[in-house]
Amino acid sequence: MVSTARVLSLTIMSIPRREILAGFLAIRSARGQRPRKRIILMLGPPGSGKTTQSERLKSALGLPVVSMPDMLQSEGASIQVSDEVANLLLRKRITRKDCELGFILDGYPLTAKQAEYFEALLTELGLPSPAVIHLSITDYEVDRRLANRGRVEDSPANTELRIVMYRKQAELLMPRYPNAITVDASKPPDKVAARIRQALGY
Repeated sequence: MVSTARVLSLTIMSIPRREILAGFLAIRSARGQRPRKRIILMLGPPGSGKTTQSERLKSALGLPVVSMPDMLQSEGASIQVSDEVANLLLRKRITRKDCELGFILDGYPLTAKQAEYFEALLTELGLPSPAVIHLSITDYEVDRRLANRGRVEDSPANTELRIVMYRKQAELLMPRYPNAITVDASKPPDKVAARIRQALGY
């Protein structure tokens, strides 16, 4: 005969982790406890696995991914836009209800003005400073990975532009976030994800 505890254990194991997290947050809210707000800033060159790891974090933490490249694409805008346009798009996105408890950010900020705006906006919205995950790989590995992907946007010219933009972003942000966590992104995705989990403590 299967015990009640065993049945309960098997039932819980069958529930998706995202639903368990949502239920936990609902219980805390009902008890008057404020759920922890969390901002995660993903930094790394094209091909470093930002999209893959962001999606894993989304599944694990229940936070939406806010991708500036995706927002620009949906608006039909160029990969390079003014600070004002980028800031407006960010404000519009992160003031939506699904970002109340935080989000995972990719592709922003890229300039000093954007960084200053971002910090002021987080303060305005009552959100914490971000945890910065820096996915580090060599230029050789970037070229190899993008060549294997074979996407239209991964042309040599676009890749070079995106690498230049990444370097500017890294030079700008790393001094601002001395506690940034650098992860060797040349490792297999599972190992990279495990290192990120360890660093973020979940």
